[in-house]
Amino acid sequence: MNRLSSLCICALAAFLVVPRAVEAAPRELVIANEAFVEAGTYLQANVDAFVRRVEEVAGWPANSLRGKGFAKPADALDYIRQHKVPFAILPIHQFVQARRELKLQPIGRAVGLDGTEPTYWGVSRGGKVPFEHIEQYPGLRLAMTEIKDVQWINILFEGNVRPLQHFKLVEVDTPRQALDAVLANKADVALLYETDFRAVKKRLGEGGDLAWVYAAGGMPPFPVLSVGKFAARADQKKLEGALTKICKGSGADACGRMAILYIEAGKAESYAPVIQKYDTYP
Repeated sequence: MNRLSSLCICALAAFLVVPRAVEAAPRELVIANEAFVEAGTYLQANVDAFVRRVEEVAGWPANSLRGKGFAKPADALDYIRQHKVPFAILPIHQFVQARRELKLQPIGRAVGLDGTEPTYWGVSRGGKVPFEHIEQYPGLRLAMTEIKDVQWINILFEGNVRPLQHFKLVEVDTPRQALDAVLANKADVALLYETDFRAVKKRLGEGGDLAWVYAAGGMPPFPVLSVGKFAARADQKKLEGALTKICKGSGADACGRMAILYIEAGKAESYAPVIQKYDTYP
């Protein structure tokens, strides 16, 4: 056999060798909720318990699903982008902000203690409140978390004010800090999510140190999302089929750790109104 024939045979043999399968990237689920600040150092353990339950009902191999929790939801989107995370449970704010960029698709709803129509509430110091409708009082100091997406604040005030021109926005890390800012006279109003508002309701009214001054329109619960840029279709279908089983029976404890009472499948249409407002409000 001449040298040229040997080279051809070797090249053909190399071409016919079947390459080793490339290991698929691990599945991952990101969950963000300001309420997680209360979990402290237990947050990751709580997330791990939840994703193990998701694995169980979805029929995925043990330890094939990673989980990451965020008490500051704004950080969740950066993590999803950097790590190509296929699934998430996020507040409405993060969903509407990144839905086009990441091709976020609601496949279910995670309902917590805040119910199916949670809202945002404005709270001021108790006693004689100098204003009844804060959207009519320019210059008020508004304390809230994650103020960088001004269009979201616009939605919370139904497009009736230009947030940057109307308010002096005071960014805080947690709702508790928003309340502290009001009580320390560093802000006029704290904007609280439903869960945080309910925790202080007994302090409202006559004799209390807080007063209610605003309520935004109701919102749908946190969406369970497939991240279209990164999610495999087969995995999405398995998760969709498992959603309503996650919190039932032995899964109640794992869901409770994530401040979730139950999970509904579908209902993507319930997010249409807030999407429409986000896209069209001036």
